[in-house]
Amino acid sequence: MSEEEREKIMKEHEANMIRLENSLTLNKLRQRQLLDKKLAERRAKRLEELEQQQLIQTKVKINVGQKFLLPLSYEESLWFLWIFHGLLAEFRAAGAASND
Repeated sequence: MSEEEREKIMKEHEANMIRLENSLTLNKLRQRQLLDKKLAERRAKRLEELEQQQLIQTKVKINVGQKFLLPLSYEESLWFLWIFHGLLAEFRAAGAASND
């Protein structure tokens, strides 16, 4: 085998190794993005579940003096939802700020 043939084989091998490394890096990045997406979806779903649970819990308020539960009026429900969504927006903004 001549020196030229040897160099050619070595260059081909090096090029193949670079392509393989790039391919592996790209696959790793894709897998990471997929995992990040799934995690974000799970967190969003869990947050939605918590919001729904909170909404259900807030449809009733405790009347401590009479020791029984009274349903919220329509106006009270709207007021509470308005407050709740404002607090939720603040919570999400604080979470986004802490991630930066």
